[in-house]
Amino acid sequence: MYSVTVRGHFMVAHSFTGAVFGPAQALHGATFVIDAAFIAVTFAFVMAGVWWSAQLAALAGFAPGWGLLFLALPSTLLGLMRMTAPDVALCALTAAFAWHALSGGRRSLWIVLALAPLARETGIVLLLAWCGWLLLRRQWRSALIFSVAATPWLLWSAWVAHQTSGVYLPPQAGVLLTVRELAAAPLEHARSAPFALLARALDWIALASSWAAALLGLAQARRLRQDPCAAACIGFALLGLLLLNRSDWWRTYDHGRLLSPLLLLLASSAALERRALPALPLAGVLPRMLVLPASLLLDLAAKLMR
Repeated sequence: MYSVTVRGHFMVAHSFTGAVFGPAQALHGATFVIDAAFIAVTFAFVMAGVWWSAQLAALAGFAPGWGLLFLALPSTLLGLMRMTAPDVALCALTAAFAWHALSGGRRSLWIVLALAPLARETGIVLLLAWCGWLLLRRQWRSALIFSVAATPWLLWSAWVAHQTSGVYLPPQAGVLLTVRELAAAPLEHARSAPFALLARALDWIALASSWAAALLGLAQARRLRQDPCAAACIGFALLGLLLLNRSDWWRTYDHGRLLSPLLLLLASSAALERRALPALPLAGVLPRMLVLPASLLLDLAAKLMR
């Protein structure tokens, strides 16, 4: 089997500090190769996410144009900057899950739930949430049928486990560990003191927003019997609480990216219920996510003005 792709490459330089890096501590170059096909997949999921989000907006009685807010999700922003297709794919499939679950399209929903954990392993939360919701409503036969959707992911996971040494998790865990690590972290964008202080202030706002998202996700338990999306909110909230108590997850680019499905579900809940509160966590995380592209644009503008 053959495929035709268009390839490009570019060099990036990393500055390392510390004797552990030896001669490379001054400067190190790395070549990255990008396939046009991979970029196309990322953009395809971005467009699919916008389309499904537009359907959710229409279902809530808003103009479909509100579906463009899918572009504001941390996973979408990072996906477009770093070409991380799995993160964008899971968010798009989360929007598809919410729309099909609320509109009654169960046949298509089975396909969405089969694809979600294959896009990213945390997508299994959607399948567990839906099957759990069906069991709560005593729809035993439907729960059994949908549980079969886990088969492709189980086979894939078994093959990966056989080929690798296992699943990695950050080694440390503790209450509010992300808060302690953020307090000890050096300032980013230190070339400009005001910009660095702004980024750190937005770091704290984003971290507080992610904690708020996790708590609001758990609060969706009050709507559990009526809304299957509430079950998914609880699942992603529990995942968020696990990650927010582990080391190396204090960065907005990390916890914002992993909690993007929860932020999307909370925003859709805000639209359906006409309540602003569930949408506030996304509004709190977004400004910090925009710091990186803003800094890149400022650097580009400074170079063009020289």
